[in-house]
Amino acid sequence: MRRRLPLVALLVVLGGCSLAAPATPPGTAAQTVGPPPSVRTGPAPTPNPCATAVAHLAAFSSQLGGELAALRPKVTNPLFDSGGTALIIARVASTMRSFDGLEERTAACAQTANLVGEVAGVRIRAGSALDASSDASVNDSGVQRDAAVALFGLLDDVQKIAAATETAARTAGIDTQIAQVPEASTKPLGSLPPLDSEEPEPTPEPPAAQGIPTYTSDFFGPNSAVTWYRVTGSTQREVVRSILSNGPVNSWLNERAEAVTLAIPHDRITFDQSGSSCRVSASAKPAFYFSFKITLPRWVPPSSADRATITWWISEIKHVATHENHHVDLWRAAGVAMSKAVASSTCTNLESHLRTIVNDTRRANCEFDMREYGTAMGLSIESCLKP
Repeated sequence: MRRRLPLVALLVVLGGCSLAAPATPPGTAAQTVGPPPSVRTGPAPTPNPCATAVAHLAAFSSQLGGELAALRPKVTNPLFDSGGTALIIARVASTMRSFDGLEERTAACAQTANLVGEVAGVRIRAGSALDASSDASVNDSGVQRDAAVALFGLLDDVQKIAAATETAARTAGIDTQIAQVPEASTKPLGSLPPLDSEEPEPTPEPPAAQGIPTYTSDFFGPNSAVTWYRVTGSTQREVVRSILSNGPVNSWLNERAEAVTLAIPHDRITFDQSGSSCRVSASAKPAFYFSFKITLPRWVPPSSADRATITWWISEIKHVATHENHHVDLWRAAGVAMSKAVASSTCTNLESHLRTIVNDTRRANCEFDMREYGTAMGLSIESCLKP
């Protein structure tokens, strides 16, 4: 995810109320009063699975449809608001968590079972964009806008789920209401204006200088891209100061990091729905994989830099690249596990299986960062795992 310079390198530094039971009048014995004879006790009536499915689908499509539509003015604004967009995406993530198990509820009703594939597809593809957004800085306008565009692209599918839910409700004799998205909010995005990114400006691939190795995509493997930000200075202290001023912003550190790795998920799966039967399969192999955006510092020693500083930097940049490559390895292994999960999962439980793998991998990355520098800096794994 990210790496922070070790401290030594700084060289400086939701409720209810209950009523009290009425008192028994003085001199009157308390009596136990049973239910009226006309009331039969026994197990509670079984909930109507179709009423449950329709209610959840209606709420899901109403809430999610509104949130996705709210992304359109954000991504089409020439003055892109990365932080505001990230806040809407966070609300979408909260909605997705609120409807965990929706696929199972949808499958339990004969009138809605034909929607399982649509629901699963929306939830899984939304998950990919949500993960990319949450793992990146809110100031990473490129990632945040890409995530918003991907999420907005699901609006048509959400509207189809809404329409099909209304049809299922009428067939089952259930009253339901679903909020309508204004037509103007569903128009295609078209060409988007260029971004004015606040992230470090990437530089061309740096040339090898004075024996300093260059860590490119060849080092990190397939589907990786490396960008560099420029740092300056003649001494170790000056180089560190430049990194802390120019490195990528990291919310966990609450400051700029030395390097960062963003893992972006991609899926190649299909949901084959035939009536109430749904089957998930891979349209290509692997079914899931990650691409990586690695940001590293670039230092070209000036003529005034001494050999000790150059030697320190050769060791430092090697450790940085090796650290970031471990994050790449962890997420690459997650892609393998997610691809295997497709073969052993159904349309109703695939999203849950994938979410478990992603959550476990996120924890593994945070544990690694805690061992490397988090503990020494007084950081917590809970804040690292916070969405």
